[in-house]
Amino acid sequence: MKKIHFILLLLIIFGCKEPKDKPNIDMSTNKEHLAEDELINNNYDPIMDYKMQIEEGNIEQAKAISLKYGVNYEHRNGENFFTIATKKDILLASTLLDIGYKMNTTDEHLLFQYVKSDTTLFSNIYLKYVKNSSSITNAIISTCDPKLLKYYITTAKPDFTKCSYVASNNIEYNCLCNINYCENKSVDMLRSVISGGIVRLNFEKECLVENWIQDFPMLSDSSLVVELLANNLIDETTKWTPLINYCRWNKNNIVQLLLKNGYNPNWNNSSDLLYFAITRVGDGFGEHLTKEIRNQTVELLLKYGANPMLNIKENIRKNENQMNFVEFANDWKFEDNTELVNIVNEYAR
Repeated sequence: MKKIHFILLLLIIFGCKEPKDKPNIDMSTNKEHLAEDELINNNYDPIMDYKMQIEEGNIEQAKAISLKYGVNYEHRNGENFFTIATKKDILLASTLLDIGYKMNTTDEHLLFQYVKSDTTLFSNIYLKYVKNSSSITNAIISTCDPKLLKYYITTAKPDFTKCSYVASNNIEYNCLCNINYCENKSVDMLRSVISGGIVRLNFEKECLVENWIQDFPMLSDSSLVVELLANNLIDETTKWTPLINYCRWNKNNIVQLLLKNGYNPNWNNSSDLLYFAITRVGDGFGEHLTKEIRNQTVELLLKYGANPMLNIKENIRKNENQMNFVEFANDWKFEDNTELVNIVNEYAR
């Protein structure tokens, strides 16, 4: 009986001891799931400690904190290691990316703001870690910086035929169409695209003209059209012609430029361009388009061969037969149309 008791005692003693080869618990195993309450109870804030270490120049200690709590650790106030590192030391942000930090769209935008003025950082960090070419192109175009755009084109040689993004309304847009939002820098941005070797662009090219005129009619510049024409970037099709918007806005210098370059005043074998030229009464930007200016557009189209006897295909009146432009001019009741009728009749003979 004593022998049995002795054996049981040995089992109890040795059973309570930890085995020598038991593995140590690695905090990093569950580092992304540390309880926020536990950190608060201990009055310790990894984010604040990380920030302090960086400010004091203790980079290795800062790295150790991010490794201990996980590079993707986020404080409940929204701050994380990456945001602090980017604002304090861009190279430390690069280190976080190297050891596994996963950027979201906000992070990419923040990173871009801190590297866009330095082509070395732009290439070695931003282009290295951001892989979505559409996001990169959108970010660059948003700066309206022709030099940065040209540098990106010549360095990264992006495929602009696949350049598109989905906006918040789930509509897909082409990246390059945003060039027109650079207003007076649009021409230089376009030149950067062209000089960077991107001559033929596979996208709906009318956005460079249509949106430009629609959003910034006072800033329309014939030099932009010259650039587009020189590189065959505004091809006329049966679905669209750049004359549409320039006739609507009565930009007669550009209308004449396009007509001289062979654009068809009888687009789609109709009098639609004549109709567009006369029916816009104001642009909504404080500029009133007078009937004299509109009549000049009509006369310009007629001079280059517009046929006022062709029907207007634009749906101008529901449930009625479509008129030709001569009939429309004579029926125009909006204002005194005597001068318009005289101009049309002269070319309709």
